[in-house]
Amino acid sequence: MKKLLVFLSMLVLGTGAAYALPPAVSSGYSLVWSDEFNGTSLDTVNSWSYDTGSGQPNAEQEFYTRGCVEVSNGALHIWSKYNPNGQNNVKEPSQAKYLSGRINSGDKKIFTYGYFEAAIQGPTGTGGKNGPGLWSAVWILGNSINHGVAWPTCGEMELYEQRTCSCVVNANAAQPVPMVAGDDEFIACCHYGINGGASYHSCQHDYPKALNDRFHTFGVLWDTTSVHYYFDDTLFWGPNFPTAAFTTPSITTVDNKTAFSNPFFFIINVAVGGAYQGQNIDNSIFPTHMDLDYVRVYQKGPPTNSAFNYVRKLAPQAYALVNPSTAQLKVYDLRGQLVADYTNKVRQMRAGDNVMKTLPAMLSRGAYIVRLIDNGNSFSQNLVSMK
Repeated sequence: MKKLLVFLSMLVLGTGAAYALPPAVSSGYSLVWSDEFNGTSLDTVNSWSYDTGSGQPNAEQEFYTRGCVEVSNGALHIWSKYNPNGQNNVKEPSQAKYLSGRINSGDKKIFTYGYFEAAIQGPTGTGGKNGPGLWSAVWILGNSINHGVAWPTCGEMELYEQRTCSCVVNANAAQPVPMVAGDDEFIACCHYGINGGASYHSCQHDYPKALNDRFHTFGVLWDTTSVHYYFDDTLFWGPNFPTAAFTTPSITTVDNKTAFSNPFFFIINVAVGGAYQGQNIDNSIFPTHMDLDYVRVYQKGPPTNSAFNYVRKLAPQAYALVNPSTAQLKVYDLRGQLVADYTNKVRQMRAGDNVMKTLPAMLSRGAYIVRLIDNGNSFSQNLVSMK
């Protein structure tokens, strides 16, 4: 017999029926995991952990605290705050000069190869003001760092790294020395260890406006031979792009092949000050917030292994209908294509009935997204059917 395993992920799908594949992975890839940051809290059981405390590396001045990480209005918000009476390197957040937030998916959501994408709105200060002081980033790091392999041997790739300020640079320019900070530019990075030290590789990319004008997509396409970097679905850095001077490093050398053949995990943070900023901080910008609409990971082939391995750990859950007369229930594959529409069956049910019993065990083996609209609310559930 076939069994249906279902878990409630509480993801609001928005106006679209399901997530469209980004152009970078339009063929042969499937969505294997995402966090759409709906609801009011992070999933700290299966997906995320908080980083807390002071004494950060790179001469950063922030004290990371859970209180600066907020999930609301369909987005993740990383707040940064200033206390004029505070100090650096203290033991309690109430004593800190700067507070900020950092989360990571280490040992929980880790992936080897794929397309890693985040929708990010850059830091915005009080009254929309932007000034120097913040060092924000969304990046992926080799999970081996959690198991005894030091940085940079573990490997690092930055989807997005920014220093707030204002500047004008040329698009697709190699990172200048000295580096220039700006709200209208960011850098992408690919670092690894070599000969006991670090081999740094990065590319600066310019945007005509400040990066907090709206949500932008930042992505890294990583496979067995190379990495490509995308901004708003456009390739801006990769092998032989646009000339040999701007190519990404080889990730198959003796020094880094191990690092780039093993799982990576997400880190999302906003640092304050630090060596990268030159400790140039405008305290009048605080409080500030960086916002993420989502993070998503796509991998080649059907999502069977990743989805099955994750779902098997979760117990089935039910959903009690509130207003059957207007409810809708539709099933999509992970490419966003409609598989089945059970709306008519749902509308024949009664309030309080378990909507999941309308899903027959006739779906072929695979992973699906179930979209439910009930009483004005929209939810999704991941569903796996297996014999």
